[in-house]
Amino acid sequence: MQATSTAVVQHLAEDADVQQILTTTVGDQVFGIQVLSIQDILQPRNVAHVPKAPADIAGLINLRGRIVTVIDLRHWLGFDPAEVQQQMHIVVEHDNELYSFLVDSVGDVIAVDRAAVEGVPPNLPEQWRTISKNVLREEKDLVLIVDVSVLIAALANN
Repeated sequence: MQATSTAVVQHLAEDADVQQILTTTVGDQVFGIQVLSIQDILQPRNVAHVPKAPADIAGLINLRGRIVTVIDLRHWLGFDPAEVQQQMHIVVEHDNELYSFLVDSVGDVIAVDRAAVEGVPPNLPEQWRTISKNVLREEKDLVLIVDVSVLIAALANN
């Protein structure tokens, strides 16, 4: 992931009107996360359960000596539960803490012209509107672009 991030930074420096988005799926919905927000992408792994943790917290993992809080996006977004040990981890850093978002699958990195994104439709569920600043219409999918900082703040307030 580090080599990709460096290439993305160089590409963005050349064209500020384009953002790099990693597509992921949770349930049957496609979400996008800005590549510059992502620290790591991890294969499924064992997650240590934390007693009395909120239902949105799947547990903890150890990533190169750092403790990472694992967030169950399926639960928070209202989807039926999935086997945590089968989901991919998207690791982000926020306020010097690492968080992992569990997603069902990881797609491609796509270059998105900032002019191509639209506002979030008002008919989406409130939690989806809260974490998504913009949407992108792909061929047959609506990609909700997640604001990582807003998502973590929303989880902290629940």
